[in-house]
Amino acid sequence: MNYVKYWDLWKPKLWIALREGKIFTPTFVMVAFLFFHFFAWDFQFGSWLLATLWALPLFVLYYFYEFPLKLRPVLWLPIVFYQGLFGGFHVGLLLFALVLYLGWNLFGIGTWYYHRKLGTSKHNYQTYWKQLVVHSGPTSENAQEQLPKIFLLLLVMQTGYTQNFFELPHMSYLVFLIVWIAITIWLHYKLWDWKPVEMDRFVYPVSQKAKARRVILIVLEGCRKDRLEDAYTPFFDWLESKGTTYSKMETLYPARTYSTAASLYTGAYPRDHKILQDLYISPTQQVENLMQKLSEKGKKSKIIGSKYLADLWGSEYTEIVEPKSIQESNQQVLEKAKEILQQEKPDFLSLHFSSIDRIGKAKGPDSEEYREQIQELDVQLSLFYKWVESLDELKDTLYIVTSNHGLSAGGAHGHLAEGERNVPFILHGPMFEEGRKVLIPHQLISVAPTIAHLLEVDHPKQARGKILMEEMKENII
Repeated sequence: MNYVKYWDLWKPKLWIALREGKIFTPTFVMVAFLFFHFFAWDFQFGSWLLATLWALPLFVLYYFYEFPLKLRPVLWLPIVFYQGLFGGFHVGLLLFALVLYLGWNLFGIGTWYYHRKLGTSKHNYQTYWKQLVVHSGPTSENAQEQLPKIFLLLLVMQTGYTQNFFELPHMSYLVFLIVWIAITIWLHYKLWDWKPVEMDRFVYPVSQKAKARRVILIVLEGCRKDRLEDAYTPFFDWLESKGTTYSKMETLYPARTYSTAASLYTGAYPRDHKILQDLYISPTQQVENLMQKLSEKGKKSKIIGSKYLADLWGSEYTEIVEPKSIQESNQQVLEKAKEILQQEKPDFLSLHFSSIDRIGKAKGPDSEEYREQIQELDVQLSLFYKWVESLDELKDTLYIVTSNHGLSAGGAHGHLAEGERNVPFILHGPMFEEGRKVLIPHQLISVAPTIAHLLEVDHPKQARGKILMEEMKENII
């Protein structure tokens, strides 16, 4: 067995797992608790096992229930009530956990990881702490959600660790659990009200007949609509002036990398394709995808981008680029696109650019580096467009420019905080009118059925998005 190749395959998945909020919380709590008692020279396996069982209901609760955005402050309430009921507030344990948490996220992720992957400064922690404070995503960096969860779990474990089983306050703790679980369920039912409204119907045919010779989908991962509009981007501005812009295009919930990518190519909601987080093992078979429908009609398709795309769709439909630096990533995608266009001449080509998203996570979407990445990609895509248009066999191509999600102030995405929901969306090609803006709201699940319609193939069965040709002559300014 090639262990090196096996490790290279699973290493990124392990890293994702360690940062995924649902997995990070119990993993971190267990590690912090073990380390603390090892260093205190009082570790006992039997007591540790009892402490784990004592806190198990809360571990399960926090795995299934996230507390995003405005729900996060409520997480401090059970800590106050637990302390009032049972006491035993252990300052040393909580301070140890806080230092460990900051060390992992501030120095491990915010500094070492981003320096190694993106070439950011070794002193990135001097600014990254600001992102931890406002981070809103479902990952380990979301301090406002993670810290109160961690503190409560540690306090509950400490109670189970320091007392004999028969001396534990069983009935009082049971009442505490019932009340907190009931409050949690009620909060999620009543206050989780910012998700986009999802359509119940599937795609229905439209009367307009349109045909594209080829479709090139350009996905600017993590690109905020407002930041794109503020940046100096003459090429994107020109595409908009010569095409149709959808001003109210929304991403999906959850706005995760894997889930939004799956929806882009299936037209299905995450509830249908079942990909709700970024920890995914093998190509999805839950629903039909656009590439399958094209293949059934003898049409070719290819997606170029990062490794996670192969996780979703397998090697048949994907071409993975592995740049040594973020500066090389965009150009490598474009060079590979030129090669595939000349050799394979696919009917559908999708290009995923991750540089904007990566810089946004490391430096924030308000940073100068984020704006510079948008502007640099604008220049690179301008040259690529000119190259495509210079070839007669590639003329009459439809270009779709969009993003899978935006980024919140802390460089996060997932729960649709400000900056995540609205994404840029431009259609540029001979079958679309010039200088038009569609004002009716749409969602990214419209991408797959629209491309299927334009390339004259059946749309994926579970697709729910509207075909965007429906409103080309209406509701435009």
